[in-house]
Amino acid sequence: MLNDEELKSTFKILTDYVYALDVLDRYDHQQLENTVSDVKGSFKIDYDSELRR
Repeated sequence: MLNDEELKSTFKILTDYVYALDVLDRYDHQQLENTVSDVKGSFKIDYDSELRR
C-alpha cells in the first residue's frame, strides 16, 4: 500500500508523462504551438548555428 507522499509523487510522474505524450503527439501532427512566447516565425536549429555559439 502506498502512503500519501508516494501517491502524490506517482500522480505527478503520471501527469508529466501524459503531458509529454500530448506534446509529442501534437508535434507529430504538426499542431504544436508556441505557448511560451509571443514571437512568431520559424527557427531551425542546425549544426552550423550550433557551431557559432
